[in-house]
Amino acid sequence: MFSAVSGAFDDLHRFDFVDATGDAARFVRFLERVDAQPHVQARRRRSYDLLWLTAADRVVDVGCGTGTVLGELGELGVQATGIDVSEEMVSRARKRVPAATVLHGDAEALPLPDGSMAGYRAERVYQHLHDARAALGEAWRVLRSGGRIVLVDQDWDALVIDSDDAAATRAVVRAFSDSLVDGRAGLKHRARLIDAGFREVEVEAETVALADSESMELIVGTVAQQASDALGPEAVQEWLAEQQRRADIGRFLALMTHVIASATR
Repeated sequence: MFSAVSGAFDDLHRFDFVDATGDAARFVRFLERVDAQPHVQARRRRSYDLLWLTAADRVVDVGCGTGTVLGELGELGVQATGIDVSEEMVSRARKRVPAATVLHGDAEALPLPDGSMAGYRAERVYQHLHDARAALGEAWRVLRSGGRIVLVDQDWDALVIDSDDAAATRAVVRAFSDSLVDGRAGLKHRARLIDAGFREVEVEAETVALADSESMELIVGTVAQQASDALGPEAVQEWLAEQQRRADIGRFLALMTHVIASATR
């Protein structure tokens, strides 16, 4: 059984400072586990559909990580450019997808020319941004007229985990959501896109039921790490032990809500 105070999941949700941790490999392993999950793969494919891309279109994937999306877009014939704030992620993406352009840069100051992109995509990125308004201003700048933007993020306040202790579970979820730069980013996408001047703004919400042991480890282990101040280490360990017992007898269940917002420049 994992421990909430062991450090195994500490800060793995903070993709805004990967290089500063000095242990980027942990983030890479975590990211690759998440990206391999079937519901995450299906959501990526849906995001490609919403970009309305045709072969030879140019699209930027902001927060490209290790390059999973760059490779998949390349297979569709799209000219993909990846941007990531982490030098380590940029290096890995370049090795993984040599045909793609991968640049080190910030979502709030993209190293791209005005009107150079037909599509802009960011998945699980805006929850880590300090200035979403500036990032959307950059999206507007680099997109051509008629270009498409697709944002994918969770609303972490909407995470639901089955437990005999509802109060402790609410405290765990809230502590994790509050530990992010913007834990409710998914819920804010529609209003932010409208405020930024985008048109044809549409929002899809997908709630995924997760009941397998790997999901239990990824979700519970990560969110509980942030709850020690709110509940105390002993209470967190008790809550984790209950979740482990549920997993051991096939009774773990979490409902996670993802928001896909799309719009036109």
